[in-house]
Amino acid sequence: MYALFKKGKSMIYKIEKDQLHKVDKVAKQGLFFIDKIEYLDGYEEYPRFVESIQNHNIRFESHLHFDILVLPNSIHMHKSKNHIYVYLSKDRSFFCGNKKYFSSFIKQLPLDDESMNIGNIIQKLLHSISDEVYHHLSDLENKALQLEDHVINDPMMKNANKNILAFRKNLLRMKRDYNNLLDIVDSLIENDNGLFMELDIKHFNIEKDRLNRNYNHLLSLMEYITEIREAYQSAVDNRLNDIMKLFTIISAIFLPLTLLVGWYGMNLRMPELDWVFSYPLVIVLSIIIVVFCIYYFRKKKWF
Repeated sequence: MYALFKKGKSMIYKIEKDQLHKVDKVAKQGLFFIDKIEYLDGYEEYPRFVESIQNHNIRFESHLHFDILVLPNSIHMHKSKNHIYVYLSKDRSFFCGNKKYFSSFIKQLPLDDESMNIGNIIQKLLHSISDEVYHHLSDLENKALQLEDHVINDPMMKNANKNILAFRKNLLRMKRDYNNLLDIVDSLIENDNGLFMELDIKHFNIEKDRLNRNYNHLLSLMEYITEIREAYQSAVDNRLNDIMKLFTIISAIFLPLTLLVGWYGMNLRMPELDWVFSYPLVIVLSIIIVVFCIYYFRKKKWF
């Protein structure tokens, strides 16, 4: 269990090699980082907090004298194991989540800054989430560019449509979770229980602007994926049209040859059938017809 105590204006903590030491129990006042909800067993907040943790949706709950937040700590917002569960009240606050993440996050906190409060930590959490999402969206944009090159250059690429749909599904899931995250920030700014100072609200508004920019980036990326899908479908249609055009041209070329063969295949007496040059004549005539058809189709730019 990682704990950071705050009593009055002074910070009380024990740090060694950039690591916070474990404490025996959670005090009645303070700010705590814990990796197991069981550490709160016996406290009045425990039943309500456990009930909230069973619901893994990213959200904000406002109750009488306390708030509960469920925040993502990574770009994979839909995975509940990556969530941070936060209990906020004027006397005591809990952050429950992945121990590895907290170890990294606590190192980034200005532990020697006496002005640090719960609002600062929430703001830094939002800032961390915003940075991760920004870099993740940049990576997704590069992957979308590569996907576009593949599907345009090779419309018959295996699983192309499946990859596009999977990409779009991932973005839709991100959009849903990101909307929930923006709702949380709006609720923090409203500050119904008066847990945050005016400066904290200002910081939340700054983070909201950053999150909104990422959200707009996400929306533009979704539009781009839709355009890629349309371009892919257009390329597939063009490919099929080319194939049908080729078959039509082949049929058009062989149609007069079929007519010629059918003509001579009739059971009628024709004087040229006894002529020694009849076969060579038909062959030459067939070649002339084929050449003429190809020349005519190319002149009309049909292929």
